Amino acid sequence: MPDTSSKLQKAQQDFKNFYDAKLREEYAKLELSRKKYLKMFWKNLTILILFIIYTFFMHRQHLLMLALFEMKWPIYLWFSLMAFMVPLCIAPFVLYEGETKSATMEKILSFWGNFKCSNVHTISEENIKKSKIFNFLDYDNHITIGDAFEGEYNKTKIYMDEKQIRTSKNGFYLFDGLLIMFQFDKNFSSNVVVKNHKNIVPTIKLYLVVLYFFAIFAFFCIGTFIHFISYGVTIQLCCGIGLMAFLLFYYFYTYKQSAASKQKNLQSVALEDVSFNKEWTVMTDNQVDARRFLTPIFMERIDDIKRLFRGKALDFSLFENKLIIAIHTHKNLFETSALFMPALNYEKVSKVVGQLYSIFAVIDIIKNNTNFMTVKKLTEKRKNMIRNIYIFRHGETDFNREGRLQGQSNNTPLNIKGLTQSKALADKMKDIPLDIVYTSPLLRAYQTGATVARQKDVPIIADNRLIEGNFGIAEGMLETDIQKKLAQEYKRWRDFSDMDFAFEGGESKQQILERVLDFISYIQTRPEQNIAISAHSAVIRSLLIHLGVFRHKIRNTEIIHLLLQDGKLSFAKQK
Repeated sequence: MPDTSSKLQKAQQDFKNFYDAKLREEYAKLELSRKKYLKMFWKNLTILILFIIYTFFMHRQHLLMLALFEMKWPIYLWFSLMAFMVPLCIAPFVLYEGETKSATMEKILSFWGNFKCSNVHTISEENIKKSKIFNFLDYDNHITIGDAFEGEYNKTKIYMDEKQIRTSKNGFYLFDGLLIMFQFDKNFSSNVVVKNHKNIVPTIKLYLVVLYFFAIFAFFCIGTFIHFISYGVTIQLCCGIGLMAFLLFYYFYTYKQSAASKQKNLQSVALEDVSFNKEWTVMTDNQVDARRFLTPIFMERIDDIKRLFRGKALDFSLFENKLIIAIHTHKNLFETSALFMPALNYEKVSKVVGQLYSIFAVIDIIKNNTNFMTVKKLTEKRKNMIRNIYIFRHGETDFNREGRLQGQSNNTPLNIKGLTQSKALADKMKDIPLDIVYTSPLLRAYQTGATVARQKDVPIIADNRLIEGNFGIAEGMLETDIQKKLAQEYKRWRDFSDMDFAFEGGESKQQILERVLDFISYIQTRPEQNIAISAHSAVIRSLLIHLGVFRHKIRNTEIIHLLLQDGKLSFAKQK
């Protein structure tokens, strides 16, 4: 795969040329507007500061608590004027941001395709519910609180909405951020919902904060009344703090109970990549397809979107012919200029270009990867087609270097040499067409296979039938010690004709071969034609014995090219 950063740099350079030719003049006009709004801001801020200074020196003798009790009108007037002046100071920011987006965003997006701004939401409530991203089944219509864009790129329709979504039961907000929907010309073969583990805390919106303070004020008044009956001011604070604690407890408890509800017709899937499982939860109606969709490169692009939009969390769903991405972020999106920054400063434009590029990169990956789209029914012709199988042993581990028998119980990772070998293997296979990588679930094989899968941008699936042989009591021992302490067993283990031998507590060569052949039979039911297998020496050796080749030594990352047709394995002819 081409390096993503280099592709982004090229896109940035191409857009810079586009900006100089078609947008620089527009931003020059915005500079005049920016200066106007900046002047308005300083004027309003000066008035606000002078007002605060004046009221402070004129009424400093009236403490707030005393004023509330004695109903001193200047305090109430002061609060009223403050409530009026503060929005006036904020207004220039809002007005300039709106003018900037309306003047530039359509033109920026025209670099990729025909896009237009919309004043109403472009992603329907029906599609949001079909995506199953949100566990609540009773949420209100979503509210478009920001900008909405729609257009087309690479024959794919795109809709982007800044939204808030809340529950109808208690009014709590499920989502506040950006929703992106891609509509493709082909259907996905299954429904996959991927949720970010970090997205476990609901959004506390401003109206809830206002509610809390209103409740505290109400109890403060009640406390004041009790105060005159001589119970003291402490009860006021107790009432306010008690109510606030109750509301917070109710809020999070209700959210947790609702969020715990499981999606209908979807099962949770634990993928083989441990780091992936720490970050994401996958739910699907087809576990095999979920593994085929979530390729390393695809997930890297999803991470890019989350990072570039500075999202607190990100969820996405594949269903029908649509992909919906929900980015949880409170940041103002698509800001290409700022009030305190010259309009012709390219820095913010560059950031927006990076955000948009990350979105369109996901479309390119899906369009170029047929694994995402509906797989045609396997016909007899395809079932009997010739399949290329590239089976290789994992890279070196410390056990390999020391001459120890690893087996299944020692899940050792690749060492530095092994990592280098796996990268060299991926480079060696870069011109070999691949549709999928199957691997043993053991770490050393998975690391090797994942390096190849990433290079080719194909899915990687772990299968227990490819796991290393179980060598029982010999696992973890040096091979030289096995020769001395288990001399008879070692001799039988090295005898290719003795397929039924097994170390005490382990499995025989025949048992290893049977599960590997069962996996080969499974491959014939799959639509992929070019298959890589990351496995172990005992697995590969058993296949070679089956093909009449007897070899003790299988080198790390050695590739063996086999052909599979009509259930029969054979060696591919060397070119």
